[in-house]
Order: sequence, then C-alpha cells, then structure tokens
Amino acid sequence: MATNIADPLVRRLGATLRRFARDRAGTTAVEFSIVSVPFLGLLFAIFQISYFALVQQGLDYATERGARAIKTGQLSNGSYNSVAVTDGPSFCTAVLAQYLPSYLKCANLLVSVQTASTAANMSTGNNWTAMSGNANNTNSKSYDLTTANRSFCLGQSGAIVAVRVTYPVPPMLSIVTLSSSLASIGQASTGQVSYNNGTTTQNVYPIMSVYAFQSEPYTAGTAATATGC
Repeated sequence: MATNIADPLVRRLGATLRRFARDRAGTTAVEFSIVSVPFLGLLFAIFQISYFALVQQGLDYATERGARAIKTGQLSNGSYNSVAVTDGPSFCTAVLAQYLPSYLKCANLLVSVQTASTAANMSTGNNWTAMSGNANNTNSKSYDLTTANRSFCLGQSGAIVAVRVTYPVPPMLSIVTLSSSLASIGQASTGQVSYNNGTTTQNVYPIMSVYAFQSEPYTAGTAATATGC
C-alpha cells in the first residue's frame, strides 16, 4: 500500500520539476541582474577615462601657451592684455582662460610657477622633491593640492622656470570614492587623493600638466621679478 501511494507522489514531483526546468519566465531579468553591475561599472570606467583624456589634452594646451607667455617675456611687465598678473588665479584669468576648453574653469585650476638658478636645483627643490616621491604615497600626490605649495614667480630673462597646472577631477560616481576604513585602499589603488577646495573635502584624481623651460633673453620689463620670487 505504501508503494502505491508513493508512486503518484513521485510522478507528480517529477512532473513539477520538469515543468520548472522548462519554465523560462524571468530568466532575462535574472541574467541581466547578474551582468548589469560589471557592465555598468565598465561603462562608467570608460566615461571616466575618456574625460581624463579630454582634461589632460585641454590642460596641456593651455599650460603650453601660458608657459610660452612667460618664456618670451610677455609677462615681464607684470600684466597681460592689460590684466595684472601677480598670482596663479590672475595668471589663469589673463592667459590660460583663453586657451582652456569650456569644460575647464579657472576657479578649479591650481597654478604654480617656480624658478631655479640651475636645472639641477629645480629637480631637487623642496616642492619638486615631494612631488617626485613614491607614487603610492598619498601625501606625495596630495602635495601640489595644498595652497602653501602653489608659489608664483615669473623669474627674469634667462631664468629656469617650471609651470605646473593641476585640475582635481572627482569620480563620476560617489561609490567609486571609497571612504572610512577603505579610503587608503581606494586611494592607493585608483590614484585618488584627498583634496579640500576650501568648502568640502573629497577624494579626487589630480590631473597635472607641467612645462619646464629656460626663458628667452628678452628685455626685462618693470616687474621682471614678480610677487613670490
């Protein structure tokens, strides 16, 4: 009797399992939920890297034009197109702004102009030593983002000058900016550094353009030694 009762139950259970195995309803949704996370992550990574390339290209061109204005003595009188140039923000407003693409603003640029008596001194100066430190050292990468390390000195005719322009780019997704106990891991592995813009502190990617050169033997203007030298 037990066998006769069990047989129909086994058959019904087998039929139910076979129907369940053939049922494809919801399969697409389940598959998409599995694939969507890495797919969207890759998509945003492509957008972020593409934006990095655009920022770097625009920054390089503007920095090169700004460096040329210093190199040729156009700023030796302390002004450019009737605009006084005495620090990084005014240098950006007077010179760099006309060459920057529309997606880069002077308000977000960090400008530093330094001089040295020899090329060797430029490579071993305090500011440059910190920037050339261990690539995985967050403090080293953050060094140029601090106000105290953004000097401005145009130098004189024949001076060795280095122009550094940095643009802090925040991640497109806040989830990409790791925090709390994972902050150091996120910064070390993705190149992010902590940056305070005067209002808030956030992790950013510091995109930098650097031009080092020796100024041409131009006739010095009235302000050949600008503020900060």
